[in-house]
Amino acid sequence: MIVVGGGVVGRAITFKLSEGNHNLRILCIDPRRKANGSASYAAGAMLGAYGEISAHKTKELDINETDFRIQAQKIYPEWLERIKERSGRDIYAKMGTFLIANVAGAQDRSHLMKIAEELTARHESFQWTDPADIPSFRPNPDYLAYQGLYIPKEGCVDASDLMESLAKAAIKSGVEHLGKAVRKLMVEGNKVVGVVAEDEKLYADHVVLCAGVGIGKIMDDTHIPAGIPYLMPGKGVGLAVSTGVSFPNVIRTPDRGFACGAHIVPRSDSTVYIGTTNQVSSLSGLQNGVTSGEVHTLLHSAIHEIHTGLRTATIEKMYFGSRPVTADGYPVIGDTEVEGLYVATGTYRNGILMAPLIAEIVGAKITESPIKFDNPFSAERRKMLLDRVADGKEALIENGIRDLVSFIQEPTGSLPYHRSQELTNFITTLASMVLTGDQPKYTQLLEKSKELLETCPIAEIVPQLFYKYHEFKAGERDGQT
Repeated sequence: MIVVGGGVVGRAITFKLSEGNHNLRILCIDPRRKANGSASYAAGAMLGAYGEISAHKTKELDINETDFRIQAQKIYPEWLERIKERSGRDIYAKMGTFLIANVAGAQDRSHLMKIAEELTARHESFQWTDPADIPSFRPNPDYLAYQGLYIPKEGCVDASDLMESLAKAAIKSGVEHLGKAVRKLMVEGNKVVGVVAEDEKLYADHVVLCAGVGIGKIMDDTHIPAGIPYLMPGKGVGLAVSTGVSFPNVIRTPDRGFACGAHIVPRSDSTVYIGTTNQVSSLSGLQNGVTSGEVHTLLHSAIHEIHTGLRTATIEKMYFGSRPVTADGYPVIGDTEVEGLYVATGTYRNGILMAPLIAEIVGAKITESPIKFDNPFSAERRKMLLDRVADGKEALIENGIRDLVSFIQEPTGSLPYHRSQELTNFITTLASMVLTGDQPKYTQLLEKSKELLETCPIAEIVPQLFYKYHEFKAGERDGQT
């Protein structure tokens, strides 16, 4: 049995398979282990089943994903206890999340109303809160929150605690580890027989691919089973800071501009995690490491929207990670049409939360045990639903442009540095395509735009069009088009 990937999903599956008397010899292959760049170690690790709800996400798969997160949230406490017992190591967890709405988020109020609507429909406890009563909430007066919502059963875990405890539990269970990169699958007929890890062939009857965005590279030289969408990396950045301000609970905004909003998360080592950023691959400037602009965005949001005392906080560590994003924005989980091959990826910002439920589903499939939970994201069901996702192009463009307006601004609402020129180029190119008769000049650009919208129908793709159009106009001006 080979598990490819050592992030939280891979470790959760490994932990599940090592439980019970299944007589499985398990090898977990992960070249990075604890390296920065891991989405799991870089995560704020909020358990936001309801907090991730957005008012405009109303498609069938959006509803399925909300239900999936809620199922995962319900089994989380018992899952943590099992990990603690096996590893002998404590895992910091804190329940209670405050969501705030303020003038920095144009959609904050509608998102909070939708969250409250879903909590009510599922008979979950919550309460509307006067923002002035939220512990350790002291924003800049220019960013005062006008509404607050408290969810007692949502909270956070410490990602490092969780990852280290899962690793220790695996070692105690006799799971073997190999620090190599898997290059390709070995498939004979329609059955997986193993993997090639760098220069080594490793044989197994079952292979689970849960290496995040790395799955795409593994499958480059392999037949890609139906129902598995194209994967892209979504870069997330966070900071760990030490501060004299004590935060007893998660404080966050709703989702904003392709990201999970501004958030403050307490951690086990008395530091505070600050997060908010997101960039999908092939956007201009996407790179490993943490940029000064990303730090500026994080600190501006935290200081002005949550607590002005964070201006004197000391930055202890900067995190970045590549989160797996499928072409339609939804996970893919379970067995495939290739016998013995299983996939678990596309969790985007919710890998930490979804991990125990994914492990239950994949583990049950491999051990041929009764499946207790519904899985709307199996490759078979995704194959049937995939074509429907691209149907709503009008909604895709509407949501993408709305979030683009938020994306292109600095936290202050102004346009940063050369962004005004980029915006000018974008609008000029759009206007020229509509108003001039020189259509052949824009044929290739139009074809690329349509291809992006059709193959990757998620709102995050719209900023890629923004940069493509800017680059086209800039190249035209410089005589390179």
